[in-house]
Amino acid sequence: MDEKLVNWTFPAMEMLAEIYEYLSEYSESAADKYIKELVEYTEHLQKHPEACAPCRNQRLVE
Repeated sequence: MDEKLVNWTFPAMEMLAEIYEYLSEYSESAADKYIKELVEYTEHLQKHPEACAPCRNQRLVE
């Protein structure tokens, strides 16, 4: 299957920052790890888009 492009929309980036801010209040290392793994998973989706359904959250879709 062809590699797809994962498009991080501006609202998605804002939500990612909010998640990081929230988690870092409790543990900065846990926040770093969570965000890193989330980004790595999206990179995995570029090569294997069939592993996940397209985003249906209208706030995130451009």
